[in-house]
Parts: sequence; C-alpha cells; structure tokens
Amino acid sequence: MNNSFREIIETIKNHDLWVNIAISKLRVRFIRTALGPVWEILGTMIFLIFITAIWSRLWGRPFFEYFGFLYTGYAIWKIISTTITESTFLFSELYANALRNMKCNPLSFCLGNSLKNIFILFLNLPIVLLITIYNGTLSIDGILLLSFYLVIFFITAVCLSFIVGILCLKFRDLQYSVVVIMQLLFFMTPVIWDPQQIAEKGRFFLIDINIFYHYVEFFRSALLYGKVNILSVYVVSISSLILTIIAFYIYYKIKNKLIFWVT
Repeated sequence: MNNSFREIIETIKNHDLWVNIAISKLRVRFIRTALGPVWEILGTMIFLIFITAIWSRLWGRPFFEYFGFLYTGYAIWKIISTTITESTFLFSELYANALRNMKCNPLSFCLGNSLKNIFILFLNLPIVLLITIYNGTLSIDGILLLSFYLVIFFITAVCLSFIVGILCLKFRDLQYSVVVIMQLLFFMTPVIWDPQQIAEKGRFFLIDINIFYHYVEFFRSALLYGKVNILSVYVVSISSLILTIIAFYIYYKIKNKLIFWVT
C-alpha cells in the first residue's frame, strides 16, 4: 500500500506530463478553427439565450436573472457530465494505445483529462462574472468559495474519472449505461429548473440526496449569492473524500491487472 501511495504522489508531482495532456487535448479540440476556444463561449451563450428567452417567460422571471441562474448551472453541469462520459472510454479507447505501449501511470490521464475540463470551465467564467457584476452579486466571499470549490471539484473529477474509467474498462456495458444515466440526471437535477418549484414531498429525492445537485448548487450559489448552503458544503467535501478513498483502494487492487484488461 505504501508503494501505491508513493506512485500516486510521484504521478501528481510529474505535472509536466498531465498538464501537457490537458493542453494538447484542448489544441486538438479547436485545431484549424478561426475563433478557437471562443467557440466554447459562443456555443453555450447562443444555446442558453434561446432557452432563457422561452423559459423566463414561461416562469415569469426577469431575463437576466434567469439567464444568470441557467448559465451558472449549465456551465458546471456540462463539465460534470463531460468528465463522467469521457471517463467511460478513457482507458478502453482514448488512451488504450498509450497504456499498451508505454510505462505510464493511468492516473496521469485522469489528471490530464480533468484539468482539460477545468480549463474549459475557465473559458465560461468571464461570462459568469459579467452576469454577477450586472446583477450586483459579485463578492469577495463568492470568489473565495469558488476557489475552494474548484480545488475540491478537481479532486473529485480525477477520482471519479479513475473509478468510472476502470469500471467501464472491466465491464464494457457500463459505457452505454452511464451515458443514458447522465442524460436522465440532467432533467432530474435543478440545472434548468429552480429547486423552489418542487413540492416538499419530492425535495428529498430530487434535491437533498442528489449529490449532483449539491455540486451544481455550490458553484451557482458561490457566484450568484456569495454564500452556499452548509449542507452542500458538507456533501461536496465528504463525497470528495469518499471518492478519494475509493479511488485509492481500487488503484491498490488493480494497478498490476489494468494492462490485461486493455484490448
């Protein structure tokens, strides 16, 4: 177990590798485009402005108020969903050749992929900050909470990428199941709808025990209101710790078997 721990620490210290993985993935994503990463902002804005124009009228909410609510929720949900769905083929397809032909720690790919998604989230932050400035909700407390959240989220994303990637490598049917589940969770989680619209009877199942809600709510509340529900802080922090322990245990158990599952 001590060897496993040292290997993980060495992999984290070798940041040149996984930072370059993240940067190279971004370059490939926007290769030969005139606007490059700006498309990430434009695509999201056009889609959400259209949705806001319709849903704000249906629910009788001011356009910019609902747009801020929707943009912050959708921006972080998109990163959560992308992190999980990409993890389903992280080891079986995306980095299968590298695992077969190179001596490298699989956690490097989880770190690189998660960092790439954090970079994409950063592309949307200027728009989110402009919304908070317009609404007059930007605060120092919100920035500090956001900084804490991003650290916790990165740890969660790395651990979740590894866990989902290993499970989908071993049980290939999970690749398709996870994608379907994430599509359903998008509608079950308050991303485009307000938690206040749910009756008290349904709040426990759709809000209180929905871990994804707490990750969305932490990010959204930190930026829009400068404060976060203490329950969301506990859920995000504890779930991150639990995922770290699970990821370490799985790594310890399968680190020498992983290569035999890559086909």
